[in-house]
Amino acid sequence: MGIYINVTLGIFINSIFLIIMSIFDEPFLGFRFVVSIPPFPDTDFKSVSGIKESLDTDPIYSGGSPSVVYHLPKMVKYEPLVLERGILSSSSSFLIWCDSVIKSYLGSYYIIPTPMMTVTLLGSDGASPLVSWQFFNAYPTALETEVLDASKDEVLIEKITFNYSNFVRL
Repeated sequence: MGIYINVTLGIFINSIFLIIMSIFDEPFLGFRFVVSIPPFPDTDFKSVSGIKESLDTDPIYSGGSPSVVYHLPKMVKYEPLVLERGILSSSSSFLIWCDSVIKSYLGSYYIIPTPMMTVTLLGSDGASPLVSWQFFNAYPTALETEVLDASKDEVLIEKITFNYSNFVRL
């Protein structure tokens, strides 16, 4: 009977703890994420940066006085999205697409295929989505390989920069 009470009490305390923890939200950890760029399967990345929007403003000085400034909103600006990963085979379908988009502009009109890009932050189980960002009209604008350094024993990183029209946090 004593073991049964201890187990029941333990389950009860654990349930109370989970209820209390659900009331107090904790910040998400940013190291479990997935980047989805259909139809490309090889989109595993080490880091994602550039998820940033800001409101551009124009300063207007009141009556010519340098001490009173009003900042009037103009437009929303978006930072370029930078994806980093270890260099893979040159036959990567994603890399071939990025390279062809960057090299295809010849000073004339060219319709760039822009797949829907999604970055999803995952929970501690590695499967449940916590937060997602969808990027619209994204296309690659730069491919960069980090410095080749014989004094370091590290994975060679490639950076792929994307421009996009806007993003939505889901």
